Amino acid sequence: MTIRDLMAEGDAEAFTRDLLAKIGEAAPDLIYAKDTRSRMIFANRAVLAVLGKSWEEIRGRSDDEWHSDPEEGRKFVEADARVMESGEPESLEETLTGTDGPQIYLSTKAPLTAQDGTVIGLFGISMNITERKNAEKMRQILINELDHRLNNTLALVQSMARQTFRNTAIDEMVWDAFEGRLKSMAKAHSLLARQSWVGADISDVVADGLMAHGGDKADCFAISGPSAWIDAQTALSLAMVFHELGTNAVKYGALSVPQGKVSISWTVGENGEANKLGLIWKETGGPRVSAPTHVGFGSKLVQLAFGNGGTDRAKVDYQPEGIEFRTQLDLTDRFAK
Repeated sequence: MTIRDLMAEGDAEAFTRDLLAKIGEAAPDLIYAKDTRSRMIFANRAVLAVLGKSWEEIRGRSDDEWHSDPEEGRKFVEADARVMESGEPESLEETLTGTDGPQIYLSTKAPLTAQDGTVIGLFGISMNITERKNAEKMRQILINELDHRLNNTLALVQSMARQTFRNTAIDEMVWDAFEGRLKSMAKAHSLLARQSWVGADISDVVADGLMAHGGDKADCFAISGPSAWIDAQTALSLAMVFHELGTNAVKYGALSVPQGKVSISWTVGENGEANKLGLIWKETGGPRVSAPTHVGFGSKLVQLAFGNGGTDRAKVDYQPEGIEFRTQLDLTDRFAK
């Protein structure tokens, strides 16, 4: 049922016009309409309040004509022209200087068309997002500062360990392993900091995790899998595990010989669950493998990162042809808080 079913045609049209006018006047966002030359033909009260101008001052004039900053006004006119020329709606961020100074708006603009499809103007709604943008900027500053301090702390831990045990007979390989783990952790933290610590794309985690071993484009690696988002803790755990697997492969496994290969693949929808990802690290072409007689740090790290206590599951198999690591990960919404 429509308004036309309840009222006479003339009354329905008058009611619709009145309703639209009331919505426009009550809305806190800027609502406006312009002709093909970007001249104002409608502006609600919010527009006039932000600009500090009367309807008579802006009526029938384009932004670059009435704006106190013609250059800023010209940018609005150019954006309007682009929307009307394309004939498609567009959302963009715009800076408007009004009574409260420069403010950032998220504008959605759409062409107005006649019955024959001809573009006759433009309709737009602009929402003030200045506070949100400032909050995002401050959050990024704090995250960058945290990342900087964390890297400094890891460097300090490395230096303290060197100084503490400088007169102790410790194999250089042990130091290399220790420092490699610290660097791997620092690299993973930097990756997560770039994404505001909400998580990371697994492709980026894999690429960063293999940098110390030639990078994900090296001939010894075969990598395949779709883009998928994992949470920050899972990304950090996976990065550390990749470092251990890569280091082991270089020393004893597939990467210790020229013909050795490592394939890393993942698929979404593990066991029929859309929010699950199954990943496999598989080594081939290396020395024959046998199960270790004791549990090393790498195996303990896998247990800590993906043990039975968490929602993720992982397993390392010592196949004769090479180590195989499998894990099932929970996927998350990239924009989840």
